[in-house]
Amino acid sequence: MSHHMESRGVPTEAFDAIARDLQALRIEAGDVPYAEIVRRIGKLRERAGVGAAAARPARTTVYDVFRLGRTRINAKLVGEIVQALGCSPEEAETWERRCLQARLDQSAAKQREPASPQPAPTEPPVQIVAAIGPAATVASRRRIYILLAAC
Repeated sequence: MSHHMESRGVPTEAFDAIARDLQALRIEAGDVPYAEIVRRIGKLRERAGVGAAAARPARTTVYDVFRLGRTRINAKLVGEIVQALGCSPEEAETWERRCLQARLDQSAAKQREPASPQPAPTEPPVQIVAAIGPAATVASRRRIYILLAAC
């Protein structure tokens, strides 16, 4: 079974399943346009006491929730979308919990990923062995100081 993976290796299948189910819900609700979903969310937020200016999310923000390949999702916004599509607040809470669970599962999957191996150095580190003391000449000390300053 192949898993849809985002380019950084973060599992997205749980978020993709949520997006697909939201798309199906949107179709079942009458293929509601995204602009209408935004308007309905604005009304829901205004009834909850949010000022009219801040109540409407950006249409692209709502549209992105329906997009596959996401690596994160705003659970509260999903709940608002579900309500805007005609579901009850209780159903919206179920969707929000599902989103939060997907986020927890994603976090656990990230922690289980093995650390990416560090490439082996191609050459051993250079070691400078020099004694700076009375036996070293002035010229050799000067070269050592120049080399150290250049590093």
